[in-house]
Amino acid sequence: MVASYITFRQSFSHHPTKRRRLVGPSGNGFATQSSESEERRGLMSADAYDDGDAVIEMDLLPPRWLDVQDEVTELLDSIARKSADLEKLHQKHVLPGFDDEDVKLKEEQRIERMTQDITRGFHNCQSAIQRIEMMVREAKRTGSVTKGDETMARNIQINLASRVQEASAGFRKRQSNYLKSMTLSN
Repeated sequence: MVASYITFRQSFSHHPTKRRRLVGPSGNGFATQSSESEERRGLMSADAYDDGDAVIEMDLLPPRWLDVQDEVTELLDSIARKSADLEKLHQKHVLPGFDDEDVKLKEEQRIERMTQDITRGFHNCQSAIQRIEMMVREAKRTGSVTKGDETMARNIQINLASRVQEASAGFRKRQSNYLKSMTLSN
């Protein structure tokens, strides 16, 4: 519902003839003594009051690559959570203890699985960023992309790539520190 409203709001702002401004007695742009129907009127089309159904106009949808941006952001959030868990496991594993070898082996296997999962997440980010380029190429082929959209897609790619690169560099540094601490403890 929130996504639908945001999409509506973005598309509605592109139609200045349809925009209404509520002006109350104060003249500050806010209705001071408005009824509920006046408040709702800004969000719904004029015909929505005829039969009681609300109609949200959504004639302009955001480019598809914005979905990819959300996907990469979610992947990076997941990677950050998993990296924090892996860091805790690294700290626990490096500590000297009287655990038997079976416990240490299970910890090492878990570390290996988590490391592979995080690495897979970085590969998924890279694939998603490359999909943006394919989407732009397809849109150019069909003639449904503007220069502005193409520039926006390029900027999104650059931004996402730098975020992934930063996260990857931090992950590699933590891995390197863990391996150094393992060689020092042995």
